[in-house]
Amino acid sequence: MFLKFPWLGPAVGLILGVSLCDGFGLATAILLGLPLLLLAFVRVPSVQDLSRCWGWMALGSLLWWIEQTPLHPSDLRLEVWSDPLEATVRGTVVGMPVVRSEVRRGRLQEWSRVELQVEALDPGRQGWRRVSGRIWVQTQGRLPEGVYPGREIEVHGLLERPPVAVASGMFDLRRYLRRNGIHFTLEADPTSGWRVPEAGRGADPWAVRFVRWGQGVLSHGIPADASTGLLWAMALGWRNGLSRELTEVFARSGTLHVFAISGLHVALIAATLVTLLRVIRVDRRLIGCGAVPLLWFYALATGGTSSALRSAVMTTVLMGGWVLHRPATGPNSLALAVVGIVVLDPGQVFDAGFQLSVSAVAGLMVGESLWSGGSWLEPWLRGDPFLPPELQPRWRRWLRPGVRAVVQGLLLSLAALVVSLPFTIHHFHRVSLVGPVANLLVIPISSLVLVACVASMLVHPVWPGLSGLFNAGAWLWMELMVGLSRGFAGWPGACVSVAEPPIVVWVLLALAGIALWGWRGASGGGGGESGSMRVRFAIAGGCVALAALLVVAGTPSTRIDVLRGCMIVIDAPGRSGDWVLNVGSDPSGGRLLVEWLRSRGWNRLPRLGILRADAAHAGGSSLLFEAFRPSEIWTGETRQRSPYFRGLLAEARRRGVRLRQAEGTGRWDGWEVLSPASGAGWTTAADNAVALAGRVGAARVVILPDLGSGAREDLWRRWPAALEAPDLLITEVSAANREAWERLVRRIRPGQVVVEELRTGVGRRDRARGWRPDPSLPIHRVDEVDGIRVTRSRIEVQPRARDRWALPVDGAPDAVPGGVAGITRRANGRGGTGG
Repeated sequence: MFLKFPWLGPAVGLILGVSLCDGFGLATAILLGLPLLLLAFVRVPSVQDLSRCWGWMALGSLLWWIEQTPLHPSDLRLEVWSDPLEATVRGTVVGMPVVRSEVRRGRLQEWSRVELQVEALDPGRQGWRRVSGRIWVQTQGRLPEGVYPGREIEVHGLLERPPVAVASGMFDLRRYLRRNGIHFTLEADPTSGWRVPEAGRGADPWAVRFVRWGQGVLSHGIPADASTGLLWAMALGWRNGLSRELTEVFARSGTLHVFAISGLHVALIAATLVTLLRVIRVDRRLIGCGAVPLLWFYALATGGTSSALRSAVMTTVLMGGWVLHRPATGPNSLALAVVGIVVLDPGQVFDAGFQLSVSAVAGLMVGESLWSGGSWLEPWLRGDPFLPPELQPRWRRWLRPGVRAVVQGLLLSLAALVVSLPFTIHHFHRVSLVGPVANLLVIPISSLVLVACVASMLVHPVWPGLSGLFNAGAWLWMELMVGLSRGFAGWPGACVSVAEPPIVVWVLLALAGIALWGWRGASGGGGGESGSMRVRFAIAGGCVALAALLVVAGTPSTRIDVLRGCMIVIDAPGRSGDWVLNVGSDPSGGRLLVEWLRSRGWNRLPRLGILRADAAHAGGSSLLFEAFRPSEIWTGETRQRSPYFRGLLAEARRRGVRLRQAEGTGRWDGWEVLSPASGAGWTTAADNAVALAGRVGAARVVILPDLGSGAREDLWRRWPAALEAPDLLITEVSAANREAWERLVRRIRPGQVVVEELRTGVGRRDRARGWRPDPSLPIHRVDEVDGIRVTRSRIEVQPRARDRWALPVDGAPDAVPGGVAGITRRANGRGGTGG
């Protein structure tokens, strides 16, 4: 294989080297690859080629170590030691700003972000220091005028490390940004936090002018509506044109990828340019000299996103082989493009777009090889084999090309879906079951839309009327594409949530695929191949059966997760003991809960319990009802004045969801209700909060919300035995009740405590210097816990894993991998900056 595809080994070696270095460090990655060197002494050419992968692994590990380790004394990571730090930064804008909008409580709210290459830092008005690094700047509202790529600006705000994932398996912003070379975010004031120096003002960059010109051209002769914004998104990479509602529609139908400037766009534009130039009989060398620069101009003008640049690199490699009359194969060209991308930017290995694009292209190649001209389909299409073609029915001759095209399209789409499935589940935890069928219709329509947009921009300078005609056609095709996507997204079971299985499952499925692929390659032999085919089928079937057994068996233990925002999820074996308690705030908490449940493979919600009827605990109910339909809703006192609680009950009645209520000595299907007492007459949501006690496996668990002082004393008076020494206490504490809460915990004497700190009314500047609980108590804060696993014999509170590449806050610099931070810190001769 390495002799046929010589660039495959370097591509695999680079990817392995970067991955191993990220997980285990530079030295370990190189040592793990050392056994490959022993293969150099084996006198087999293909085996010796495999041994050369060690060199590429070492190169990938070294590139990633250099990328992630602060080597220069001016590195921004060595200057910021307090989190958060109020500071002013000066730097150059990198990339186009991104604006996001959302309707919250009937009001349109906008957020903007931009990437900044920092050149100077002023921590706490102490004077400017020269630093280097990249940060994410975000603010509420729109950015000031003049914030464009290449502009030098000054921004004042809170500089801090990005937030980590709320639970394992969910999106980790800190890790994502770190792998893209960004280690800090800065939250700026939308009015007074920005300053664009007069020296930095000037003509807008050419990319900004191109996008503005393109928007004006593509708006000519058509209404300014959502479809026009989608045309801008598809043809110009204008990421603000996709609303959250349309994004969900295209994600459910599996067609969201058509709006990213990716391989489909670049390849289609390249094919259009090559076809037009070949029609007028232009030499292929001149075509390459003209088409390749135009492709790079388009990729850079539409924002220079990583997906566009990857596509430009891959298309350049393929077109270069065609122009130079060099024999090219799909796998070898793809591997060469991967080598170029990873050498230039090793962090692309972890990018979802890179993984999905490479795996999808590989899947298309597999599908094309399986198609092999469609000869295996001919017996089903030709009808009577004894009739000559001219005597076949006319309808059969007309139908045959369409059936071949449909079958080929489905086969290619399924192959791309299957090969990219591990990365799709890992990053999005959702699989669109209608995606192959939807793409069969949407991709040709999107190609027509893109061709019409490109034609409109080409002819507009000389014939604006014809440009408007092309725009009208593109607008109509876009309306049809949106309608088809909505229709596919509305199918029952169109998109399902899938939990990521263990890595051994993917290994087993890969072995099954390799066995079947080897059978296909050997199937052309004689009768002696029958035994080999049976062995390969047996291996593939055994691998698939074992993988299915691992997925179905799952784990016999119960898992309890406490999410940020006072949300508790109890996942018991099966579905009989599953609970979701509280739904968080509106909309951040509700969206967080929905994403977390999807990441765990939840498609239905059996029971929903509301422990406290206020905005922080019941505000996100509408988002939860849109994504899931709970079978039952359990509450305490229903005669409460909270508008969020009344809205939850009204939504449940409208949807026909069963409402269950229990007070005082009632029970919540196995859980004993400790508070509030029947007829207590409390008036506040805190006093009316529901406290529960029950058994999860062999463990006694108490769930105690942040109660008011009256309800807390009443609870201790009526239920001292139920509260005494539980195995696990899940509770929350507010800033006003910290001392009273610690006294209550000492009285209860629990084995383990998981606590969520309510941050209502706490400013961002005070959060890092917030509450520090008594270290003598067995307390685990929600931000430090990855989950709680309850078995028949014990309770295991799993701590959150620490990113090995992260610099410690207020810690020793020598804790950085390799100790380079400590060396450069001492060479710099400066102490840490105060917050």
